[in-house]
Amino acid sequence: MIWLFLQDNLHRVFDPIYNDAVRREIDKLAEAIPHAELAIQFDVASAVFARLQRNEPNAYGRNKDEMLEAFGAILGKLAEHVPGDIELLFHFCYGDSNHRHVVEPIDMGDMVDLANRLAGGINRSIELIHMPVPRDRADDAYFAPLTRLKLRPGTQLCLGLVHYTDGIAGTRRRLATAEKYVKNFSIATECGFGRRPRDTISGLLAIHAAAAE
Repeated sequence: MIWLFLQDNLHRVFDPIYNDAVRREIDKLAEAIPHAELAIQFDVASAVFARLQRNEPNAYGRNKDEMLEAFGAILGKLAEHVPGDIELLFHFCYGDSNHRHVVEPIDMGDMVDLANRLAGGINRSIELIHMPVPRDRADDAYFAPLTRLKLRPGTQLCLGLVHYTDGIAGTRRRLATAEKYVKNFSIATECGFGRRPRDTISGLLAIHAAAAE
């Protein structure tokens, strides 16, 4: 939201104000909903990953390492505000405007680096981290960075490799490559079920079920 609506030199100034408001919303949810019935997912959006991939000086750092430190600290402070008995999830996103990314990921390296930083820097449990897989990426180069992923026990990796447009055949191609580099992961769409015609949902669920087998 900050990236879209504020000029760059105001981002770091406004960030703590915005995130204080997010924490107040977490408090409202935690008060209103039984914790066993609630999960809170943070959408780590394209504003983060576009900056990391471009690796250009900006309000959050002069280089990728400084940006990872800044983003990790911001996300960590938000995550640790979630009560420990509420499930915590992260969705990594490169954008989905008209089913197109803001920037195309070169590989999963930036996602792995951020996931490792969150895993090492957040004291409470993280139940799931979701990472997208573009439709045209069934190649080894895309998935290879997963070999350096260091999630804590109890954190599930979810790969968003299910695509409606190439069905079970395409999904299985991506799945087969992913299994070379990581085991014991769940599967999902790349960016949820939103922005889709209602009549495609049953077919999309069928692809999930077939791939899971």
